[in-house]
This record gives sequence, structure tokens and C-alpha cells, in this order.
Amino acid sequence: LQARSTTPLFSTTTLRASLPDALYARFPISADVTVTVTAAIARMDLAVPASVIVGSVTTLVPTFHDAAGNLLPTDIAGPYGPLLSNIPWTSSNPAVATFSGQTFGGVLTAVQPGTTQVSAFYCTPCNGEPPLFTVSATVTVIAAPGSYTMSVQTAPLTILANNTSLP
Repeated sequence: LQARSTTPLFSTTTLRASLPDALYARFPISADVTVTVTAAIARMDLAVPASVIVGSVTTLVPTFHDAAGNLLPTDIAGPYGPLLSNIPWTSSNPAVATFSGQTFGGVLTAVQPGTTQVSAFYCTPCNGEPPLFTVSATVTVIAAPGSYTMSVQTAPLTILANNTSLP
């Protein structure tokens, strides 16, 4: 059997096998099988913003490519569900930035100024075994522009009215 697809990244097709019934030619025996072919993942990339502001929340999403460099759709099924359903995230410096949630995109919260190495792991699943792909990038967290800390000091105040000192 041979199935062709005009979609280079993935294809789903249904194959039917039929066998005529020897006794009753009117009732052939047949069976269908659906086959999905997906391109193999050759590379996983992660793009991060140049900087994020303290207090901001940013979703980071890795991309997957086949051997020819074609971008693979993230909703195609991997061996254990959609590609992005198996992405654990880590931050090397949680005092600077943390992740919440471990599926699809990594939800990064900027905590305080500094840098941290963020990593995403593609697993199938990662039940104690090494991930199939790991990608890391440096995230720089900066203070919000125009935000300043101001301290107020008090001092005795003298008010003059008509050149007369008031208590």
C-alpha cells in the first residue's frame, strides 16, 4: 500500500481493504484503518524577548522543526499527545523569574532585576528519563522604566505671616 500527501509535514489518510464474500457476493467484507504520518522533530528552538519588566507575565513557546528546517505545527500529535503538552520549564534563578504551569507555553513571571537561564524540555513523557530535546535562553529582567524609590524626610517647619513667626 502507498499513500501520498500534498502536505509535506503531516498527513492523515484512511485505507480500506475489501474481500468479496465467497458465498454471498452481495456482502463483501471490508475494514478501514486510519494512518497518520508526522514528520520527525529534528530541532526545537526558543525565542525570548531582549528584556522583561519586573512584575510582567510572559508566555514563552518553543518551536519545532523537521530535518529540512520546516516549522512543524504544534497541534500535531506526538507519541503522547500534542507536541506542546509535554513541555516542562525551569528557571536557573527563581529569585529573578519563575514559571507557573508545565504545559503548552511556559508562563514566566518576572520577579526582580537580574538574569536567569530559562529552559524547556520536550519529553514523551519525562518520567525520570532524559528529555528528547532541551532548549535554553537567557532572560534579562529589568526594573520598570520611570519607576523610582523616593524617601521623604521631615524637618521642622516655620511659617511666617506678615513677618511674624507663628508657633
